[in-house]
Amino acid sequence: MQKFNLIVIYLALMVGTWACEGENDDLGVCLEESFTTTRTQPGVFTFDADTRRDNVLYYWYINDILAGDAGNHSFTYDFLLNTQGNVPGGPGEYRICLSLVTPGCEQGTALFCETITVEAPTSSCPGADFSAEETRPGKFEFTAEFKEEGVFYWYIDDVLSGDAGSHIFAYDFLLEGVQSVPHGPGEYNICLEIATADCPQTSEQFCETITVSPPTDPCIQVTFTTNETGPRLYRFASQSNDPNPNTLYYWYLDGNLSGDAAKDYFEYDFNQDPGNTETGAGEYEVCLQTLTPECPNGSGFYCEKIEIQAGSDCPDPAFVTENTQGGVYKFTSPFQGQGIYYWYIDGLLAGDAGSNVFQYDFLLSNGRGVPGGPGSYDVCLRIITPACQQGSELYCTTIVVK
Repeated sequence: MQKFNLIVIYLALMVGTWACEGENDDLGVCLEESFTTTRTQPGVFTFDADTRRDNVLYYWYINDILAGDAGNHSFTYDFLLNTQGNVPGGPGEYRICLSLVTPGCEQGTALFCETITVEAPTSSCPGADFSAEETRPGKFEFTAEFKEEGVFYWYIDDVLSGDAGSHIFAYDFLLEGVQSVPHGPGEYNICLEIATADCPQTSEQFCETITVSPPTDPCIQVTFTTNETGPRLYRFASQSNDPNPNTLYYWYLDGNLSGDAAKDYFEYDFNQDPGNTETGAGEYEVCLQTLTPECPNGSGFYCEKIEIQAGSDCPDPAFVTENTQGGVYKFTSPFQGQGIYYWYIDGLLAGDAGSNVFQYDFLLSNGRGVPGGPGSYDVCLRIITPACQQGSELYCTTIVVK
């Protein structure tokens, strides 16, 4: 019994000795070695082994993938930037493990592991939102909400366009495109990316779709109003309401350019003027055409006819035409009462105002600027009598002199 007790005491002493040797001999221990974890900035973590010796190798693992410097007890990794080889990165959870190889533990210590969470980064890139405005048919202006210093990449259907230094991009889709930039009526996808000092990789792209309508006729169809402001005094006023100060208004009276082109109205006195065939009783046609920088060839003509009435006591100004010899023509009015006969050749006053007969040699006479020679001529007559002071209607015929 005493011998058995001695054996038990010996074994207890040996176990105690072995245990003490294991605690003092660190190089021989293959138990797990811990480390501390520190996040220094978003996505950047530093792992420091608690054991630090020169003759130790540190095997760091990220999700069972070997990483880091085996000769360094400290391991720093940016999960939002570094992706060394097949080492993972990006937001998410990661299992970080450490095993040490020491002279007394060549097979490596048991893994010591910790789980970390990498948060998604908060973006330092500006928003690329922009507004679109059609400033005139076919021309659009795109304005970025971000107006600070940066580089603005504007795209039209994936084609880089615009001024990268400006937060405003203007483009006329109805003019000829620049290089490969598209143009013409249709739909376009407009996109913007912004790069700044804090966002060199550029912001997330923002896009909008616009529709460019086919061009409308730049020549505005004009109309005008007609008002008699006094006896035989008329005012014709344009109704185009064109705010363009460069608009020209071409007024025509019976095909002859009249009035002031700078004015959007035309006033005319149709009262009897013996020297002017475009006065007195009769039918007249007034027309308007406008010209603008966008419509240099002129709009379509808008015309109206007005009737200037003769008095009921006015004679019939009709006459008969007779070619008496060569270029000599004789014009005879059947009215032979007391009156004044205004004979005209192409609107120019001619003949004897006291006679109902007018004879003219078109191949010889050309007095007072009245035309002559071969050609076509308009011969007209108006009669004024004591009972028809405003003058009769104008009666005209055309002759051809060979």
